[in-house]
Amino acid sequence: MKSYLFIFLICVSNFFFAQEDSIKIFSFEEFCTTVRDHHPVAKQARLKIETGYSQVKSAKGAFDPAVSSDIGQKYFSGDQYYSLINAGLQIPTWFGIELYSGYDQNQGIYLNPQSTTPQNGLFYAGISIPLGQDLFIDKRMYALQQAKIYQQSSLAESRLVLNDLIYESSSFYWQWFLAFHKVQIYSQAYLAAQERANGIRQSALIGDRAMVDTLEVGIQVQNRLFGLNQAKLELEKAKANLSLFLWYDGNVPLELTSNVNPINWFALNDSQFDRIEPALADSLINQHPLMSVYAYKADLLSLDKRYKAEQIKPTLNLKYNAITENTGSDVLTNYSSQNYTWGIEFSTPLFLREARADLTLTKIAQQDMQYEINSQRQKLLADYNYALAEWQIIADQIKLFRTTTLHYQVLLQSEQTMFLNGESSLFLVNSREMDYINAQIKLVELIAKNQLSSIRIQYSLGNLN
Repeated sequence: MKSYLFIFLICVSNFFFAQEDSIKIFSFEEFCTTVRDHHPVAKQARLKIETGYSQVKSAKGAFDPAVSSDIGQKYFSGDQYYSLINAGLQIPTWFGIELYSGYDQNQGIYLNPQSTTPQNGLFYAGISIPLGQDLFIDKRMYALQQAKIYQQSSLAESRLVLNDLIYESSSFYWQWFLAFHKVQIYSQAYLAAQERANGIRQSALIGDRAMVDTLEVGIQVQNRLFGLNQAKLELEKAKANLSLFLWYDGNVPLELTSNVNPINWFALNDSQFDRIEPALADSLINQHPLMSVYAYKADLLSLDKRYKAEQIKPTLNLKYNAITENTGSDVLTNYSSQNYTWGIEFSTPLFLREARADLTLTKIAQQDMQYEINSQRQKLLADYNYALAEWQIIADQIKLFRTTTLHYQVLLQSEQTMFLNGESSLFLVNSREMDYINAQIKLVELIAKNQLSSIRIQYSLGNLN
């Protein structure tokens, strides 16, 4: 199974698992691309888009023309009581009007007189027009408009899911970045402590150093090893968390191997983030996928209000059929404007309490939605401003602490030189070394925080998808 996953990883990207003795740098951009293209949640986000298209297609089906036929006959004691044959074509339109045509042939000794047709039957073609309720928007058009809004909303929801996914996974990448470099720092410190301990032991054996110095330097080696092991444990945890976001095609989970490293922290010392002017934040926030989702919800409420207002009207439908007898191949031979059927349908509740209450509830929901939109917009704007300020402050701290770290390194080197010349003590060397180790770790922590702040800026703008 491990070999199987290994092969898959080679196919996925050029930074994974080539040869065990070669180091592959897994950059943050490559990581985000892998998550966006292969994570199961990203795949689910794309299914939302396909669902939206299918909903529109389903709603359009209500406007498909339909053919129908109805045949009914009754025989009893050798008599044909009736024979009713009806076939027709119904064509709905986008504006509530229905067109239809058909053929009737009714016979029988006990046939209802109003259903009587000539021997060869009657052809008819007609129209049904709503003059009251459903004149401007009917149930079918309402469902179609809803589906179109859902389709547009599904695009925004997909972007929102990806935005959240990339943001969540980003924190684990930079945790891995931090843990990896802590291991590197402690590894260098451990090797330096070991070399120093070997030198002091040799000096103690020939009498140039006191034997107590070997005890002190041994404790330093143990402390460096303890710090290294602790850092390795944090690295394993960070790698496990990061692997949760590494997949192939949404089906095969992947794992990092020991020859895959994050980017080097020296490469980020001079990194700059393209800052966005605060004056543009308002317009950019409005393009956030979350704001788009809320906008589509508001559109749904507006559509709902329009439909509910239509339900207050009385039902008033006018129907007209032109009819002609079938006497040959041309059905229009016997057509006359005097041959027709027509009808009118009217109904309305006396108090309209249900329809008026539904409309009022929709208006209340619209107000509630507007308050929610205002609140969320302000929250996103506040998150953006905080992330931007955080990024700038930490960037300034990096510039400051980079110099501080360099100074600690110079102090350590000077103290080591003095120690070799017999002008310093092991205690001072250890103290300088600890300051340098802590300074390096602090600098890497600041770099990781700075990168997370830059990601948080894009997250607050909804641009991580």
